[in-house]
Amino acid sequence: MAKKCVSEKDVERFLKEFKAVWNGFVAKRPKNEETLSILCITYNHRAEEIRSLKTRGYVKGPEMEKDPQMPPGDVWVFAKKVRGELIYIKLKIYITPKGVKMGSCISFHIADGELKCPHEKAK
Repeated sequence: MAKKCVSEKDVERFLKEFKAVWNGFVAKRPKNEETLSILCITYNHRAEEIRSLKTRGYVKGPEMEKDPQMPPGDVWVFAKKVRGELIYIKLKIYITPKGVKMGSCISFHIADGELKCPHEKAK
């Protein structure tokens, strides 16, 4: 059975909450770091790109976190053109062991293929 696309309002709600609880953390993964070099952008530029995400960049989610080493929670995937490259962006909101809600950017790297954005015509 195909997964149902969430509404624009749900995506807006997630982005608003994510931006409110995200402290700028991006996972230190080789693909994420290589993308900064390839695009010649700084950590701050990457953070600006993440903070400027809109509903039209939504690709899929929420989906359960699959990595058992990561805190449980739902992940959301977005896409965005940065310096001419399509970027795959995976975001998550989770609760810390101390009960604090936090945001994390798990992925920010050049997409391995095409990403379909069902709300692309959204504002």
